[in-house]
Amino acid sequence: MKFRDKEYVFTTDKITDIWCAINSQRALCENKEISVKVKAINEKARPSNFQARNKIICSLERIEDGLDYLNSYELIPNSRQRNAFGFVNFINCEYVIVHCIEELAKIYDVDIKKVTNSRKCFSDFKYGNGSDKEVFEYIRSLCAAHPTDTSMHPTVHKEREFDCCSRIV
Repeated sequence: MKFRDKEYVFTTDKITDIWCAINSQRALCENKEISVKVKAINEKARPSNFQARNKIICSLERIEDGLDYLNSYELIPNSRQRNAFGFVNFINCEYVIVHCIEELAKIYDVDIKKVTNSRKCFSDFKYGNGSDKEVFEYIRSLCAAHPTDTSMHPTVHKEREFDCCSRIV
């Protein structure tokens, strides 16, 4: 990803390693199940068990596609584009990658709290007491998902408060 005079390159070699492992050791996919809430017409959602293979493959493909996309992406600040859709596109792509990684961690029962509780990335910005994950989710919510009401992040902004974001730039 290019932003002004800096370039950030996300490595994809680990995804290739995972694809190789899954293709050579079928048990990595075939012995995994997930519980998904499914709904029938006029009924409440109920959990049902499914083979995890499709979710594993989908997650890996979305991570791989997202990283390839971001590696070729150029974020260009443009004051004429008032809503900064380039940034919204970037943050949503990042969210899909993060979400897919979290889903894979659940499937393989991997503890990622050390990563999700980290406070290294956004520590200079003084966003309340939120971890990097919480600050990222707050920024995504504020800029892309819920610009008129971001009240679900009390660790990042003041408790019992909410924020709105009319403009990003």
